[in-house]
Amino acid sequence: MNIDEMSEQFEKLAEMKAYSEAQTKTIIDLTKKLRSAEEQVKHLKMLVENTVPVTIDDGASDEEKISRQQLYYMKIKSEKEELTLEETKRVEIYTKILAQLKNNNKNNTETTKDFKTEDLLALVSNEANGESK
Repeated sequence: MNIDEMSEQFEKLAEMKAYSEAQTKTIIDLTKKLRSAEEQVKHLKMLVENTVPVTIDDGASDEEKISRQQLYYMKIKSEKEELTLEETKRVEIYTKILAQLKNNNKNNTETTKDFKTEDLLALVSNEANGESK
């Protein structure tokens, strides 16, 4: 709406001023509400990211899942404040558990790599037939 159309619509300058002020006030109020909603969305996203662990069933053992989850919680806490001696010991324990699990998985993989495919198939068929070596 341009000024000529506004002057035709409103007979007095006071009416036009009141209309303009009402529009300005509405715009300001809506802008405040939008900012508030955006801040709330940002805050809620941060809460979800920091408090809800992502759980994916990746075939990991319970020990590994617990260790990773507890280390994640300790990481979040350490970002906010210094860990206590007890919490530091827990971090060390969980880290050792994960290292042991990783080493065990490496050993199992290396053991199966030593066998040829034919030998593994023969072993499986012997076990299925009730024979053992």
